Amino acid sequence: AEQTQEIRHALESEKKARMELEKLNDAKDQFIMITQHHLRTPVTSVIWGLESSLKGEYGKLTNDLRTMLTDLLASGKRLMKIVDDFLNITAIPEGPPLLHLSSMRLKPAIEDILAELKPEIQERNISVHMPTDDVEWPSLPVDHDKIRESLFIVMENAVRYNQQNGTVDIAARTDNDMFELAVKNTGIGITREEAGKIGSSLFYRGEGARQNHPIGMGIGLSVVKAIIKAHHGTFSIESSGKGEGATVTVRLPLK
Repeated sequence: AEQTQEIRHALESEKKARMELEKLNDAKDQFIMITQHHLRTPVTSVIWGLESSLKGEYGKLTNDLRTMLTDLLASGKRLMKIVDDFLNITAIPEGPPLLHLSSMRLKPAIEDILAELKPEIQERNISVHMPTDDVEWPSLPVDHDKIRESLFIVMENAVRYNQQNGTVDIAARTDNDMFELAVKNTGIGITREEAGKIGSSLFYRGEGARQNHPIGMGIGLSVVKAIIKAHHGTFSIESSGKGEGATVTVRLPLK
């Protein structure tokens, strides 16, 4: 009778905890949808203003100003894409994202991403090294937009959580039927416990990340992991500890 009572009590506690988690998950989804809605309007206004300026509606532009506005417009459109991708987060628990596969080499996408991150790279005086031989970058069957967004998140983290005068080393290789991309930085590093949680728990951020960039939400690598998994690939993050940098490894099928 005592054992039965204990089991009944444990089941009730588990049921209550599960209901609380479901409520928390619903609140998270509502927060994301509300945030997406409120961000879309100002971002749309910024994009409209930049496009109007580039058309010369507010006066003649110098070449330097046109270049600057073009770069800002590209960043604005990417921000709109991120706002839209907020909805992907609510879909992660329900299943893999819908993919539109076609052949793609990752090298041009990474070069484009590094150009977009150039202001922050220069500000922090970070050295970036990556293979330039096209042989090391085979074509992969991937969803272009989703893979590019994943690569941007990985590269942005490698820069954002790096140290001043640090380095980012990008390695590419093929291993049997898989392509492996490793992005290593000399940044704040993480503990083994944090490595196990990052990318696996939505809104989880390591202690160093919270101190280094307080406004982050801890969703980026979770999105990366979900997208790579949908491609039948794998995602991992490793570090020797705090202050020792970190390495993100993405593996994708060659066929």
